[in-house]
Amino acid sequence: MWARGSADDKGGIAAHLGALRAFGGRPPVGVKVFIEGEEEIGSPSMGKLLERYGSELVADVFVIADAVNWKVGEPALTTTLRGVVDAVVTVSTLETGLHSGQFGGVVPDALTVMSRLLATLHDDRGNVAIKGS
Repeated sequence: MWARGSADDKGGIAAHLGALRAFGGRPPVGVKVFIEGEEEIGSPSMGKLLERYGSELVADVFVIADAVNWKVGEPALTTTLRGVVDAVVTVSTLETGLHSGQFGGVVPDALTVMSRLLATLHDDRGNVAIKGS
């Protein structure tokens, strides 16, 4: 088994390995196990890894076991994922702060502008509010 960061998501790894073990290590279909341990930081190594090994990872189905069991004895299956956006966003306003008493919030504050911008990414129910996503 090839793995990087395999200490993460041990439950998901154990679920896949348990399924393989149930077939005595010889499931009725071909199985490839790929353990990706950088998802919380945007998978910075994924691009190079796919360039090098992508043809070996081709599959008809991907099963991702990266969820919790919401109820004891009842397994969970992830059917959709939101993904991650890795970006640097710069908000520019004034070079120096201005006294709020004199300007009363008329001049935009970078932190407030950024907060408002981030708040537009999801609707009130938590759904992604970006068209095409």
